[in-house]
Amino acid sequence: MKHFLKLTLVAALSLLCLTACGKGGKNVEVDVEALASALQSETVTSDTLTQAAPEMFSSIYFVESDQMEAGAAYLSSGATACEVAVIQSKDASQTKEVEKLFENRVTNQSNLYASYAPEEVTRLDAAIIKSAGSYTVLCVCDNTDKAEEILKEYGF
Repeated sequence: MKHFLKLTLVAALSLLCLTACGKGGKNVEVDVEALASALQSETVTSDTLTQAAPEMFSSIYFVESDQMEAGAAYLSSGATACEVAVIQSKDASQTKEVEKLFENRVTNQSNLYASYAPEEVTRLDAAIIKSAGSYTVLCVCDNTDKAEEILKEYGF
């Protein structure tokens, strides 16, 4: 009986350890507007970004409105590659897809800037794409260290 109890306890502890190691289970609540605003105002110094309307996300990032709960984005006029986007998916299972869409955006922008502003490709190579819970962030900025600090404060 003691042996059975020990085995059960070890199995239960092992299971708890495994579930604690799960990466995708971050449960965060983020004000998408506040996070996007903080990222663009505190990490972009070389350009003034303009806020994009959420209905434009499907043409910019190819994220459809039925996938989004909320979103905020700030874009450059084209002088630099800087941009910030924060999207809350309707379901946390969609964050991987949004990450891929952001990766595609960075690749497309890199190809575009390579032809007329090659120095911006370096900035795009350092793009930050992160997810936590149902939120996904894209940040192409001047100060990636500050961006990482802000994201950490928000639970990313």
